[in-house]
Amino acid sequence: MCNAPKFTKRAAAQIRQMLSTLANDRHFDIYMPVVGWEVGFDKHFLAGPALGMHELDLIPERCQTECHGLRIAYNIPVSVMKTLDSSVLDFDGARFLFVDRHHDCHLD
Repeated sequence: MCNAPKFTKRAAAQIRQMLSTLANDRHFDIYMPVVGWEVGFDKHFLAGPALGMHELDLIPERCQTECHGLRIAYNIPVSVMKTLDSSVLDFDGARFLFVDRHHDCHLD
């Protein structure tokens, strides 16, 4: 089961910026931005959220969330999602990350 975390204005702005760089032939009426979980095999690789696109018809409603006028979905392993109950997706200027929404009163 997905319990889609919310996201900050910074994350929404970065997602919009990334979407604006896609070719005009993308059909945003049939595709949705999806945050997945990227893992690597290098011992120094830091696992974390990564942005992609999936067909809207294949994404369950329970995995979708909307904030700041932007609708996204999550495709993250259940074991990881369980650890994100009190988190929001943010963007730190270099990468997406999940932060505890209770520890930073400056999150938008």
